[in-house]
Amino acid sequence: RLFSMDEYPVYVKAGSIIPYYGKVKNLSGTNQPVIVRVFPGGSEGDFLLYEDNGEDKNYVSEYATTPLSYQRNGNTLSVTIGERKGSYKDMPARRDYTVALPCQKAPASVKVDGKEVAFTYDGLNLETCIALGSIDCSKGAAIEVSFPSADYAVMAGEKGQFHRIQNAVQDFKQHDAGMVYTEDFGFLEATPLRLSYHPETQDETLAHFHKLYKKLPLVLIEQMGKNQNFDRFMRQVGEDGKMVVEVSPEAFSTAAGTGFDLRYFPNKALEGEAKATGHLEKMDFFIGGSPTQGIPENYWSMTAESTFTAPETGNVMFVMTGDDAYRLIVDGKELFSDWGDHAETTRNAAIPVEAGKKYNIRIEYYDNEYNAILRMQTLFFK
Repeated sequence: RLFSMDEYPVYVKAGSIIPYYGKVKNLSGTNQPVIVRVFPGGSEGDFLLYEDNGEDKNYVSEYATTPLSYQRNGNTLSVTIGERKGSYKDMPARRDYTVALPCQKAPASVKVDGKEVAFTYDGLNLETCIALGSIDCSKGAAIEVSFPSADYAVMAGEKGQFHRIQNAVQDFKQHDAGMVYTEDFGFLEATPLRLSYHPETQDETLAHFHKLYKKLPLVLIEQMGKNQNFDRFMRQVGEDGKMVVEVSPEAFSTAAGTGFDLRYFPNKALEGEAKATGHLEKMDFFIGGSPTQGIPENYWSMTAESTFTAPETGNVMFVMTGDDAYRLIVDGKELFSDWGDHAETTRNAAIPVEAGKKYNIRIEYYDNEYNAILRMQTLFFK
C-alpha cells in the first residue's frame, strides 16, 4: 500500500473492535462520548472498555468495565454494548455512544434494540456512523446492521485514492481555474459524494470508479492533455509509475517512408478525384493559404493514410486538434469526429494494441475559411 507525504498509516488488525473518544472538551470529565469502531475482516470480536475517574489513586479498586462485542453472520452484523460492571466516584449513569463501521459499504438498514434507526454514510472515508445518543450504561444496547450483501468490505485502497484525488483536483483548479470537467474526470472526483448521497447505488458507483481508476492516464489526458498538469496530478495520486510516453513518428509509415500519404480535393466534401497528392512525416500543420499547387486557399479537403506499428503491447491514445473538420478512422472504425465548421477543438480516443501489430490509419479533414490547422499526438501507456 502506498502513502503520500502528508499521510501516515495506522495499522489495525482485521476484525478489531476499538473504542475511541469523540471530541474531548475537558480532560477532567468522566462523561466523554465514545465511538465504537468495528473494523472489517473478522466474524467476531470483543473488547473490554475500562473507565475510572482519572483523578485519584483509587483506580485499583474503583473502576468499571463495559464489554463491547460483535458477530457477523452473512450480511448481518450484530454489535453489542454490554452492561457496565463496577463503580467509581462521579461515574455517569449514561453515556453518548456512536457505532462506526470504517472501510465498509453502506448498510441497507440499522436497528437499535429492535427499532429501526437512521444512520449517516461518509462516502469520502467509506464509514457508516450510527449515533445511539445517550445510553443507560447499566443496560447497554444491541445494534443490528443489515448490509445489501455479504460483500461488505471496501479495502482495496479506495479511501486513500479518494483523498488523493480530492487534493490533486484542488491543485489542478489552481492551475486551470476555467476548465470544464469531462464526464469521466468529474465522476472520479464526485465518487465520494455519490456514495454519501446515493448509497443504494454503491456497488455500481464503486465498480465504475475502479474501471476509471485503472485507466487513470487516459481519463487525465482527456481532461487536461499530456502536460505539466498531467505529470503533477499523477505524482499527487501516487501513480507516476504508470509511464505515458509519446510514440515516435517512425511508428507511422507508408511506401514513401515515415509519415502519411496525402490526397487533396478542391472541395469540402472529399468529392471527385484528388487534384494533388503529398506526404507528411508528422501530422502537424498550420496553413494560412493554399496547402499545395492546384488547391484553393479555402474550401478544400484532404485524406491522410498510414500504417501504424505498435511499439509495445498496451494502450495507444490518439489526440487530435483541428480547425476545421477532422475525424480519425482506425482499421475501418471511426474513433472520433468533429466534422463541421468550427474553431480549434481537440478530440481523443484510446485503443488496446499488440506489440508489432499493424493498424491502418485514415484521417479525413477539411478547411472552411482562413487558417487550416491539424495536429495529432500519439501516446502509449500500459
